[in-house]
Amino acid sequence: MVYEGRPSRGCKNCKKSHAKCDEARPACSLCVRKKLVCPGYKSDFDLVLRDQTSFIRDKEQRRQCGRETNSPPNSLFESADVPPVSDVKVVQAFPVPRSLAVTPEHQAICYFFSSYILIKHRPEASRGYLEQLLPIYTYTKHDSLLSIATTATALAVLGSRPGMSPLLQMGRTAFGRALFLTNKSLHDPVESKKDETLLAVLLLGMAEDIIALADTTEPSRAHTNGAIALLRLRGKDNFNNEIAKSLFLAVRTEMVNTSLRKGVMVKATPIEWLEDIGRLSLSAASRLTEVTASVANLQASANRAFRREPQAVFDDTIESVLTNAMKADEALTDWESSVPDDWHPQPASNTLPKELYKYGAYGSDMDIYLEVWVASIWNSYRSQRITVLSTIVTCLTRKAGIGPKEYCFATQGPVSVIQQMVDNICASVPFHLGNRTLMDVTEEVEYPWIQGSTVSADHRKAALNLGGWFLIGPLSACLKVSFLAESQRQWIIAQIGRIKYFYNIRG
Repeated sequence: MVYEGRPSRGCKNCKKSHAKCDEARPACSLCVRKKLVCPGYKSDFDLVLRDQTSFIRDKEQRRQCGRETNSPPNSLFESADVPPVSDVKVVQAFPVPRSLAVTPEHQAICYFFSSYILIKHRPEASRGYLEQLLPIYTYTKHDSLLSIATTATALAVLGSRPGMSPLLQMGRTAFGRALFLTNKSLHDPVESKKDETLLAVLLLGMAEDIIALADTTEPSRAHTNGAIALLRLRGKDNFNNEIAKSLFLAVRTEMVNTSLRKGVMVKATPIEWLEDIGRLSLSAASRLTEVTASVANLQASANRAFRREPQAVFDDTIESVLTNAMKADEALTDWESSVPDDWHPQPASNTLPKELYKYGAYGSDMDIYLEVWVASIWNSYRSQRITVLSTIVTCLTRKAGIGPKEYCFATQGPVSVIQQMVDNICASVPFHLGNRTLMDVTEEVEYPWIQGSTVSADHRKAALNLGGWFLIGPLSACLKVSFLAESQRQWIIAQIGRIKYFYNIRG
């Protein structure tokens, strides 16, 4: 290889059209504007050190013209023993490109899989569907519904990062194409019952949520309803294999969480589903989903009762809500006592860097978990106990015939537990966020650890990509508590602000 001066660094499309390339990554602006696939850019090594074939050929031609007849060979390639290039028989082979052009779609898919799919974690701590993507995606066709839905989601995920907005627009385009294919599959009696179709619908729901966050709009949640409709259509096929069972439980979790978020009753479940669920060996995470269903229904009934004027609320209505709330809280405490021993958090080492306390801790308490998925399940449990116990306190407030002293005595226990749940959620924040302060991490983030251990690479990757997302819901639940200390409230608001900054969440 030889140096031939400074060449253009632009992409091939811009060079061909003699346009100035802005060298944006992963695709230049001109290619994005013209809806072309940007071939990317050559590495600095390829730019400076070019292929020597043409250079040698030019030198040989000049030598044959007599320009260097009297000059001694000045390199190995000009040795008299080397025959002229024109005399060398070249065997035609497959062309070897100087560099492999990576399309924006491929870059987004690689980022999506490496950041969200391939991170190791315990299956029993999962309630989602992403774990089922790899085994199905591996065998799907490149133009299938699942492939296009995966591309749309991957483009939305990477496009939501700062400076990647062209990819978000590409994600919207792929999303539209996937919707067309979804409609086509739903009208096919065979395709509509495939695991691949159900998984694609769930992915499109994720893509819609991400695009809605970027556009500061409210997602329609239509894909959740579509997934539920597919479950009804699939019937017993929901339990044919392990992947089908996992997808069923994932839709069930999405359905319950959506009801909890909206404050409405969980949609009626066919009795045969409940029977099949009862026959499944549910993990701790899935068992919590079933308890969450009762919490969602409790919240919906309590909201209806509490919206009435105080004088119009009958004692029997409040008594019914209070009874159901106590049953729900008992179910939650039963769940807590049933989790595996190694799921319980442990206190962090007392020899942690000061930056962790400065940027990510409320007070001095920091808890360590097996992984962020386990921490997420715990915080989901705590959020629901806050909801249930707050309902109990409100019922006691509106219940007729209770005096001030009786009220204080009755509510002291629930209020104390609510504060404990809030404190435990706050103590999990350093495990999720560490001392991170930047949107794009250029230096290693410090996370708390247990005395005598170190922070694993798997945790660093999971916390970096997922930690903040897992915290938004629980921290928001904490802010609904009316009696928080103002210092704690402001700290929680600041942590939500950190998360929005890290993940470029608007609004």
